Amino acid sequence: MTVSIVLAVTDEPPEELILSPSTSHIEACQFVANDHTAQLCLRIVQWLEELASKALDLENKVRGSHVGTYLPNSGIWYHTQRFLKKGASAANTIHHLDFDAPTREHAHQLPDDKRDRVQKYPSNIERVRGRILMCIFENHISKQDESLLEDVWTLLRAGRLEEACELCRSAGQPWRSATICPFGGLDLFPSIEALMKNGKNRSLQAIELESGIGHQWRLWKWASYCASERIFEQNGGKYEIAVYAAQCSNLKRMLPICTDWETACWAMAKSWLEIQVDLELARSQPGRMEQLKSYGDGIDGSPGGIDGTSQPSPGPESWPLQVLNQQPRDLSALLQKLHSGEMVHEAVTRGCKEQQRQIEMNLMLGNIPLLLELIWSWIAPSEDDQNISRPRDPQMIRFGAHVVLVLRYLLAEEIKDTFREKLMTVGDRILHMYSLFLFSKHHEELVGIYASQLASHRCIDLFVHMMELRLNS
Repeated sequence: MTVSIVLAVTDEPPEELILSPSTSHIEACQFVANDHTAQLCLRIVQWLEELASKALDLENKVRGSHVGTYLPNSGIWYHTQRFLKKGASAANTIHHLDFDAPTREHAHQLPDDKRDRVQKYPSNIERVRGRILMCIFENHISKQDESLLEDVWTLLRAGRLEEACELCRSAGQPWRSATICPFGGLDLFPSIEALMKNGKNRSLQAIELESGIGHQWRLWKWASYCASERIFEQNGGKYEIAVYAAQCSNLKRMLPICTDWETACWAMAKSWLEIQVDLELARSQPGRMEQLKSYGDGIDGSPGGIDGTSQPSPGPESWPLQVLNQQPRDLSALLQKLHSGEMVHEAVTRGCKEQQRQIEMNLMLGNIPLLLELIWSWIAPSEDDQNISRPRDPQMIRFGAHVVLVLRYLLAEEIKDTFREKLMTVGDRILHMYSLFLFSKHHEELVGIYASQLASHRCIDLFVHMMELRLNS
């Protein structure tokens, strides 16, 4: 049983947007649309980005501020604001941002904000502390850049590429915007949505007619990889490293800042998807796969298929061998990496044990029979518990009952015999328990809705049991 049946029907690229000759982005979108696993991975990335985007919208609605909208030149204490937004507090630090706060609260803004005020009037102190001021200023610029890149990372994580680019431009760094969104600002994510947003733009086509399809794509990926590695070697900011690593599937430089399950899963799924696209573009060009094999012995054209001891060429012509051995072989291996703790933060590994994450991972894999067994193991009464009308986890049994109903409705004509048996037997046990729970809560008017979905003998047993309970009460 496959998840794509549950999630959505695969979209095809609109014919009016297909160019001739084709471009690397069109080829990428067509590959993802026609490959089931790539399509599933795309859905996972979009789902996780949408969750992050909704969290940003909620923050904007509740707090009245949005990531990236409070720059140092906005007339407030920038570093103190970021400190307070994270819910942090300190005895000598103000708790409000109005300019009377230091006097009223007998506290101070953060030291970095005090330096901001000094740097606005350097002429008053240059004669005394010129050299010290320069050191402070350079340190401040470094911190300011890292704060900017933290916001850029947050926006990229939420799929808000355009906002991330605009933030870089508004901060006086248009060059950085060009590095995360090349080719004249085109969105190169391999989705139909990105293709439609770009429209019938011929700039990439013109570039690739001159240099060859995918050549500039590989050059950009390779340059991003080199940037992430060089910044890491120079002990640069962790967010700057991650921003460039995200452009080139450099997982080992991204995962250190992925401290929650959703972000780590997003990083792995996005990296895996883009490597699949890179390999497909290589396959579509005569001689490219043979060229890659000459650089990396043992490559079989799939992530994880290169011997980690091989030394690929340092140039863009060998892309994506530089990061291929970091990628999982398939979706199952991807989720296993989240469990392993080998590359991921310990909080991610702990998150894999949560019920919500186990449900999500089984849905990703399309392992519906295991999902049903898992839900039943959580809600089934223990041998010592004789009162099955009062389950241990009412929320989970409610969720399980509705999962069963949705799956039966969506997959009525798709399921095979072995899966049908599991959906009916385990599903009936879950629905039977939920019906008894509703009865115990005096929601008799709802019992019939769920009881009608049971096999006839189970339905009879249910009503007999409820009559006995009513008589005994």
